[in-house]
Amino acid sequence: MWPLLGREIRAAIGGEGGEAADAESFTGIAVRDGWTVGDVLIALDLNGLDGHAHVDAYLRGGGLAIVTSRAGERCVRVADTFEAFKRLAAFMRSRVTCPVVAVAGANGKTTTKDMIAAVLRGGDRLVTATRGTENGHYGVPLTLLDRTLSRDAPPSALVIEIGIDAIGAMRNHAALARPDFAVITSLGEEHLRGLIDAETASREELEVLSTGAHRIDEGAPIIGDFDGNKRTVTIGEIALDVALPSAVHARLAALAANVGVTLGRSAREIEAGFRAFRASPGRAEIVALGRDVVLVDDAFNASPASMRVALELAHEPAWAHRPRAVLLGDMLDLGNATARCHAALVPVLADLRGAHLRLFGDAMAAVHAELSSTPHELGSLIHVPSRADPLDLLDGVWGALEGALVIVKGSRGMRLERVTSALRRAYTSPRPLPPRPSFGEEFLTVGVTGTNGKSTTTTWIAQMLAKKFGAVARATTLGYFLGEERLDHALDFDGFVAALGEAHARGARTAALEVTSESLHHGFAKIWPFRIAVFTNLTHDHLDVHTTPEHYLASKAQLFMHLPPGGVAVLNACDPASTLLREVLPAGVKWLQYGVGSRGAPAPDVDLFVRDTTSPILLERSAALSAFPREITLPFTSDVFVENALAAALGAFAAGVPVDAIVRSLATLALPAGRFEMVSDKPRVVIDYAHTPDALTRTIAAARTMVSRSPRGSARVILVFGAGGDRDTRKRAPMGRAAAEADVVIVTNDNPRTEDPMSIARDLTSAIGKHASVTIELDRARAIEVAITMAHDDDVVLVCGKGHETHQTIGRERLPFSDRDVALQAMTQRKPQRMY
Repeated sequence: MWPLLGREIRAAIGGEGGEAADAESFTGIAVRDGWTVGDVLIALDLNGLDGHAHVDAYLRGGGLAIVTSRAGERCVRVADTFEAFKRLAAFMRSRVTCPVVAVAGANGKTTTKDMIAAVLRGGDRLVTATRGTENGHYGVPLTLLDRTLSRDAPPSALVIEIGIDAIGAMRNHAALARPDFAVITSLGEEHLRGLIDAETASREELEVLSTGAHRIDEGAPIIGDFDGNKRTVTIGEIALDVALPSAVHARLAALAANVGVTLGRSAREIEAGFRAFRASPGRAEIVALGRDVVLVDDAFNASPASMRVALELAHEPAWAHRPRAVLLGDMLDLGNATARCHAALVPVLADLRGAHLRLFGDAMAAVHAELSSTPHELGSLIHVPSRADPLDLLDGVWGALEGALVIVKGSRGMRLERVTSALRRAYTSPRPLPPRPSFGEEFLTVGVTGTNGKSTTTTWIAQMLAKKFGAVARATTLGYFLGEERLDHALDFDGFVAALGEAHARGARTAALEVTSESLHHGFAKIWPFRIAVFTNLTHDHLDVHTTPEHYLASKAQLFMHLPPGGVAVLNACDPASTLLREVLPAGVKWLQYGVGSRGAPAPDVDLFVRDTTSPILLERSAALSAFPREITLPFTSDVFVENALAAALGAFAAGVPVDAIVRSLATLALPAGRFEMVSDKPRVVIDYAHTPDALTRTIAAARTMVSRSPRGSARVILVFGAGGDRDTRKRAPMGRAAAEADVVIVTNDNPRTEDPMSIARDLTSAIGKHASVTIELDRARAIEVAITMAHDDDVVLVCGKGHETHQTIGRERLPFSDRDVALQAMTQRKPQRMY
């Protein structure tokens, strides 16, 4: 048990060196992905990530490092760090005095392990358990070295999940863990690539008993019917409510209860402990979503047995009244049994009468072909190849999901968590509307919505409103402001109320607000009073949240539908969506319209229109706006910014700002941070937030106007861009096609989140098609540096996608990152590149 002395660690692993720490006490380990939290760094080399890269930084903190080849007072050298890792784990196991419970089996191990840990914690006892699914060659020793195995506060039990995928693996794990008790969840087909067949897999699982562990079975539980939310399991005096759908899960709960009985827990303690159990994400998780959608998220993994269990859920009586959509991915790691195991699904799937069935993957292609030639009564049947995006499974079925049961199941490698994440975002239930802030009615508020240009237009409206009203409260994705002073509040509704409350207390009575479709979907227009609503445009974005373009537009329409009598709508006359927005305006609401010729033909009653954005900029005006001059001065001539300027001018005009003040403001407009922000000259390096197909097209066009004025006529637009992970992937192909308008394209990371960055890059590059210069550099900082290094002095380097953002989300980490800072640093190291 921890702590261990340095000399005990050296002796346990058979290492050399490190004597300087012999008398020191250590309370945990650190490995590849957590090296800052432990006292002993074990420099493991796992999946190509070498822990030796962290040794220097770790030793500076006074730690002890176990390494393969290195000199140093605080380094213990071994031939193999992974073997040392296991030896230290075996040494720790020899010191553990609490009962050790191993959980093995073909399916349900993680759920059962979590149930057992919950049961054993009843009565406020300490229990150490495998974290997540770390159940293999790395996870078993990691669990045995958990820092909660402490002499000062020893746990009452240690629960180790053990997974296998090869012959002989379980015997090795059992020899290391030496469990006192063993739970085997199920026996059958699993990991057939390494375990050959069901008989071999079952024999290997039973090896968990090879060191003399006592096997615990579930006894004779009484399992109640599923009511749509839970099942009740009764064992003697013990009653457990199991918030998982199948009878199999109820049996696993019975196993956990019997472990509790075996280890001396009372019925009251077992029941209290189990109430704290929560299913891990993606394991038959029942999620009640908005619009009466019930999602069974079983996307974490799949085997033949668990697939059958998942499909049985479609016939649960509690859900019989619901339409059904079943989205399945390949079962992986089945080796030569792949075709047979998938073919066995055909009769089960053919029995899903009326269901919308979506199949994803290469192995499911054969299932689709067989079902297509077999009589069935499915509502629809679609196959999506594995090279496509899993989100394509939802194409054509979104409209059928309201009120439905949606089952998502597949092996982890099929990335179906992208589908469940999209469903969760799309059907999130709006939270109850908070009360309308009492001071809201005292503000004259202009709201701006649309796909692109919201922040820019909102900022410019605030600048124009200030000409008449003094300090104006402003809220955009950049934050909250009173005039140019930033107000430090969270970017959520509570933060918004606090920021506007502070602005009100300081005398502000006018506000310009950027309004997103998500906030409108959740009812923002009902709780904050808008007098004027401005619409910029509607293009492809956020369909992972809104599911369809129609729902996306309907959300934005909420801003206009709640305008009061006497309110004003400012609409883009060249965007077809404006016609629909005009139709939903309440009685007594007026409208004004603007347009730019490059966007298409305007409506006949446009109020401000610019046919050609080349200088001088000539205005075409309606009679109602004849006070505007025929010619205006703007500090730029890019179509997108001229359009935003016209929207801002009409928004300010509707609020009562005099025309001459608006015209003066137009001549001095400055772009917000991260919106076509030029951070250097020679070459011109531009940072822009463009992250949609339309925004990218128009931003590249703006950069093209800059290079077209190059005196040598040979300047290039060099584009650095990417696309966000775990978001609407259907916009990637249009973004790739838009990117092809640049002369040089470097595809890089945006915010990949948990998605494979290379997969995102390939989506983009495949859409770019044949192009003179396209490269992939996933390190965003390196991509920016490469672009700036290759640029000639007349070129424009356009860095798109993140703009003002100061962080990058990779995996589940939010790391500091600024396009602007990286570009400025790269410019300091660049040598001038002129063309002659």
